Amino acid sequence: LRSGLTINTWAEFTNGDTNSEMLFRRNYYDGSGYEFAVYLSGGNLNLTANVTQPGSFSRGTSYVTTSYPTSKISNGRHMVTAQYDGQKIILWLDAMKVRELDVGYRNWQSATFRPLAFNTISAWNIGHSADSWGQEIDEFRIYNEILSEAQLDKLHQAYVDDFRNGDTTPPT
Repeated sequence: LRSGLTINTWAEFTNGDTNSEMLFRRNYYDGSGYEFAVYLSGGNLNLTANVTQPGSFSRGTSYVTTSYPTSKISNGRHMVTAQYDGQKIILWLDAMKVRELDVGYRNWQSATFRPLAFNTISAWNIGHSADSWGQEIDEFRIYNEILSEAQLDKLHQAYVDDFRNGDTTPPT
């Protein structure tokens, strides 16, 4: 990945959930972690990315994770946004930034764009079967850019307005 990435979806949450459930992930798994994933584990909503890191003679990768406690998430449907801008992974909940982590290497902040390490041509999995999300997921979107806070707020408000109007008719 050589440009910004924004993944945006709506999901049902239970306050304080301690289950292990996958909301979405990039398909590849090497035993260390997924290439890009948002999931519940240990009472946290986690965002993990496999980020390219420089080495002395070769390029390596490392998994970076930021977490947000599910005890701070109220029951109900929330908009979850995960972003990678080449230097930071960013987790948003209902168009509010809740976590941001610099993906710097060995305690150095990243000064240049570090691509995500997508090691295979594969698909995104939403609520994967073995560790499936236990509740509803809606409106899964992928953007090849970093959406601004104003853009995320607009997406959030449009969905909330439609949801409050009670229109449950599927699109045609």
